[in-house]
Amino acid sequence: MSNITSLLPAEMLERIFLWLPPRDLQTVVLVCRRWMQVGETPGLWSWLSSLTVNNIEMLTCRRFKAVSQLRVKRKLTMTNELLESIVRHPALKILNIAGTNLSAIDPDILARAVNSVETVDVTGTSLTA
Repeated sequence: MSNITSLLPAEMLERIFLWLPPRDLQTVVLVCRRWMQVGETPGLWSWLSSLTVNNIEMLTCRRFKAVSQLRVKRKLTMTNELLESIVRHPALKILNIAGTNLSAIDPDILARAVNSVETVDVTGTSLTA
């Protein structure tokens, strides 16, 4: 990288990114690896309080660590791995797993997930095969 942004410390880039509207911030993380690393700072994404998840990779992104409401896509077959990621999510307060299939889930992991949040929606959820 031989441009001015390679000379700026990560903290300065982050301060610049703070001024960007959400749509531009979403684009910034696609520019290069360095911008992605800086742009995924959770504080930049504080405007994003709710997230719809359709794969586990979404939960492992640093930018989503401040999300407090999570909705798992309907008709998704829940896995133990995805539920474990939900349990480890630091800021999660509201979990919507309505319409998902939980029949293959370890009951202990499900219990930990339900106990780790304040509100859970399980409307229309399949608990048995």
